[in-house]
Amino acid sequence: MKTIALSLVHVGINPETAEEMDAMRGFIRDVLGMEEGQETPISWFGAGNRIEFMKEKGRGTKGHLGFYTPNMDQAIRELKAQGYSFDQDSAQYDEDGSLRLIYLTEEINGFAIHLFSRES
Repeated sequence: MKTIALSLVHVGINPETAEEMDAMRGFIRDVLGMEEGQETPISWFGAGNRIEFMKEKGRGTKGHLGFYTPNMDQAIRELKAQGYSFDQDSAQYDEDGSLRLIYLTEEINGFAIHLFSRES
């Protein structure tokens, strides 16, 4: 049994249209009563930053799943041992040169998967 320490932190939703995105944001806010969070150049966050609404189609056919790991090197090593690969072009680094975020190369059921070691 593998011991990868991963926690699902957020789900990214890719809208087909701006109207679709607005409808989902409205549902989360008005029906579920979940607050809207920060806005970034590419997305809005909601539900305590657990849902990321992409302003335009992002990675993944349907969207993406963001997993936190306290040990990026170990998580990558163990996932590679299970046959997964990583998109090195997606890698983002902290000022000290440590890897902060990276996507798997493969989509799983239409979702891109990324690992991150800290919030940006």
